[in-house]
Amino acid sequence: MSHIEKSLDDTQFYMVQYKEEAETTWKNRSYKTFSPIYTEYLVDNLKAGRKYFMRVILVDESLKTNDPEFSTMSEVSTNCRVSKIETNLNVTKVTKTSIAIIWNKESVKFDDKECPFGSYILDIEKPRDDFVENRKIVNIQRNSLVIRSLLPGTTYTISLKKSTVHGESSTVSHVQATTDQSKDSVMDVAGLKTKTIGSEINLKWFKSAIIRTYYIKYRLLKLLACSHEELQSPLQVVPTKSTNYTLKLSPNALYEIFVTGDETLLTSANKRIIVTEGTLPDIAPTLLKQEFRLTNESAAIYWKDLPANCQKMNGFFKKYLLELMDIHNTIINTYETVDRKMEITGLDPKTEYNLRVKYVNHIGSSRQTYDAASFHTRATSFLIAQDLTAYKTGRDLIGLRWKSFDTKSTISGINIYLQDPIWNKTITVTEDLRAFQCKAWPDFVCFDVNELMSNRNYTIRVETLPEETQSNTIHAVTRETATSLPVSDIKAEYNNTSITVSWRIPHLLNGILRNFVLELEHLASFDDDMMFCQSLMNINYTVSSEQERYLYVLQNIMPASCYQISIRPFTKRLGPATNQIIDTPPLPMPFQTKPQIKLDNEAIQWKEENQTINPAENTELITETLIIVQEFNGDANVTQTVPDTFRSEMYRTLASNAWWLTHVCTVDDDPCSLNLRVHDYQNYTLPYYGQVVKKPLQVNHQYRIVAAQVNRYLSARSYTILATEYFTMK
Repeated sequence: MSHIEKSLDDTQFYMVQYKEEAETTWKNRSYKTFSPIYTEYLVDNLKAGRKYFMRVILVDESLKTNDPEFSTMSEVSTNCRVSKIETNLNVTKVTKTSIAIIWNKESVKFDDKECPFGSYILDIEKPRDDFVENRKIVNIQRNSLVIRSLLPGTTYTISLKKSTVHGESSTVSHVQATTDQSKDSVMDVAGLKTKTIGSEINLKWFKSAIIRTYYIKYRLLKLLACSHEELQSPLQVVPTKSTNYTLKLSPNALYEIFVTGDETLLTSANKRIIVTEGTLPDIAPTLLKQEFRLTNESAAIYWKDLPANCQKMNGFFKKYLLELMDIHNTIINTYETVDRKMEITGLDPKTEYNLRVKYVNHIGSSRQTYDAASFHTRATSFLIAQDLTAYKTGRDLIGLRWKSFDTKSTISGINIYLQDPIWNKTITVTEDLRAFQCKAWPDFVCFDVNELMSNRNYTIRVETLPEETQSNTIHAVTRETATSLPVSDIKAEYNNTSITVSWRIPHLLNGILRNFVLELEHLASFDDDMMFCQSLMNINYTVSSEQERYLYVLQNIMPASCYQISIRPFTKRLGPATNQIIDTPPLPMPFQTKPQIKLDNEAIQWKEENQTINPAENTELITETLIIVQEFNGDANVTQTVPDTFRSEMYRTLASNAWWLTHVCTVDDDPCSLNLRVHDYQNYTLPYYGQVVKKPLQVNHQYRIVAAQVNRYLSARSYTILATEYFTMK
């Protein structure tokens, strides 16, 4: 420390304080006699390769100090060294445009002068004419990497370095590798990198010595919210002199993009398939105000989707959001559904309400974009056949459906009246109406009227006996058309190489439901070589009866992939499609390092599991390791409901719900270790996994420890399982 000038107070001593960069508390050195002349002070016993902050505190005769906040703080870094490791860098795979390398993580115990590990740096050098082109990859946390966008038939020198507190270290290890020879056009650019930022795509590539003008060429393949079918959109061309360019594209869309120096080139073997990110919807459903059905205490609300709405959905449709408000626009309640209708109950008679309906995509919903309407509930209630609908029609039949009556009602029967300009028909039903409960809609009654005239427009109403209260009048024509509403509530479950997909029957058939057309499209895979192994799979699913849900098993599904399933009902013609994105998890991979679990000072041993494990490929998909405590015969005291996804996954894996998650190790935790002996109850919450609980194990209870290695691709997860034998807590 130098040039500490004495103030006008009675300063007698000074004290040096210091702390590491990550610390919050200052460490004090001993008091020293203050001198206003040049002063030197040695702070020793510091750690090598660390960043420290230091300051000087002035002390008077009564040992009072000045305000530390007014002391000048200095930043210093201690020296350290980086040891060179020969033959540490190895090439595992070479293609025309990529080199895969692997190196040993830091496992050697160096002395305390060694620089602490921060991250790895790779330098990739390529000789070119009389100079060397250099490319750098920084902030590498794992010990392997695939270097992409390289030139074919080119020798590269790859150097491994470490990032320390002093910046980039000298070379730790290096290796040379040559990419495979290719006949690709020399006009293709090298080192192309893409980065998605919302609906914008940033492109960067290496400067070429022979190309003067670059041509960015891209084509919109599909708007993912609209259809599985690819668009016939023209190829867009953007000329530029720069090697850094940002394209503004449509949200939630699939594009193909490549950069070339050939102005005439229409496609490239090096083209990239890119999906832009979604944004909030810019459109709202359209309320069908004339179709609202109102009683004294309920309102049946209907709406529709305009054909062009999907173009402004800006994401994958998730659900509809309804907001019920009073006349002052104060929200009373909100409702969510995937159907295009909602029955709101518990309303007050003779009351005005306001209503808003919005789209919710996988990003969320917009506060400003909605359709609105108002309605009045009725003053009195009648026992009528509510929601009377002709849900299906044929050349000689009409299928009617209405809401089931209360089981305590006094209805003794119904009359069904059908009328056209020249002919009337009345059907009286006096038997128990529960015999006509709809299989596809359990809360409704279904009744088929047969032996009708073809292509006639019938006026229909239902009268309840003995009150003779009549329903609203509806109209139906005896002919088949395409289903106007799509299927809903698609659910999918992945198992090894298959997906079990189920869906709900359309609410309106408009004909006789004969089959469903399923189309499965392979959108993406973690392994680029698998990307287009499957393009489109078409299945005709024959319908034998009307059911609430239908189920089909899709075979030959690839792991670590993204699919889109499209389902269309078929009566006389194909109806509208419903699309669903399905992510499949990677296959379980071997543990990279088995966790070290102790009870006090005794290590708990793992037993071998009979789980099918695949070779350790794509280890970058391993995200974390979960440590779970499972109690033997504990299910009797645990609820069997498994509402969230993670608990249901573990329930199927462990065949038990008597367990809790007690620790999570990231891939950088080396080793992953845990001591089970805790004395206090602690818990915190993690996204997706929920609560992480640390609590004492109970004496004389039996437990086992389960380690679940998480292998993740997009939203899909698989688990590699290790377990101990059951042990009794003493």
